Amino acid sequence: MKSTTTAKSTIKPSSTKTSKTTKVIPTSTTPKKTNTTAPRVNTLKAFTVDQRTSMIAEAAYYIAEKANFNPDLSLACWLEAEREIDSKILEN
Repeated sequence: MKSTTTAKSTIKPSSTKTSKTTKVIPTSTTPKKTNTTAPRVNTLKAFTVDQRTSMIAEAAYYIAEKANFNPDLSLACWLEAEREIDSKILEN
């Protein structure tokens, strides 16, 4: 009887060392800022209601003048003047 020999191949495992390095990205250690400022409405108390209304009326006049005193825009002019005056009050 003929004997046959089979060649066994040995598979070598790949290198156990990896060439890739894992980067660790540090997370922020500072806590997120929370809104600790006082509400804006409180800062409007620096002026009386009459003073604020007077400033808004004057600003609304100049805004309406730029709009050729269009009666359809009177409310829009007043609201824009309120935003302008309130933002200026809050800046101080």
